[in-house]
Amino acid sequence: MSKVEIKVLDNETRKKLAEAGALGFTDNSEFFYTPSFFRAKDEDKKPLLEKSFWPVFKLQGKDGITASDDINNSGYTEFDKDGGKRWVDQTPTIRRKSLQEGIKSWKNLFDSEGKEIVFETEEDGNVKFSLLKRIPAVWLIDIANAIQDRSTLSEEELQGLEF
Repeated sequence: MSKVEIKVLDNETRKKLAEAGALGFTDNSEFFYTPSFFRAKDEDKKPLLEKSFWPVFKLQGKDGITASDDINNSGYTEFDKDGGKRWVDQTPTIRRKSLQEGIKSWKNLFDSEGKEIVFETEEDGNVKFSLLKRIPAVWLIDIANAIQDRSTLSEEELQGLEF
């Protein structure tokens, strides 16, 4: 039997592979995330908003099998007695479940009146549905995709963020 050599990537190689989406998941599936809108940059590659205004979400990522199952269960074809068929989209249901189970906490989230939206959970430990309803849909889609893909922030984006 041959000896297995365990390799560790240097930071530069790891960064290149991460940018290409060519790395597996780590065992630790919790990570911090800020919706892409807040991370946008101007022509000079400077953030449009100061990091002090960024909301930060603590997310629980999915493993590869669960994420794959979600894709496989995204809908089904229904047949009627006349031979017609229609696609039944399950994506919104899967997305809502991902958000309720995947958002573990948040910080620096404010409503349109400037009041902080305080994170709370239901008895089952999932984020309260009434709070999810207060987050813009475009953010929820971005966050659900981050949970599905474990889209982590870059080292540069993480610098200066507090949780």
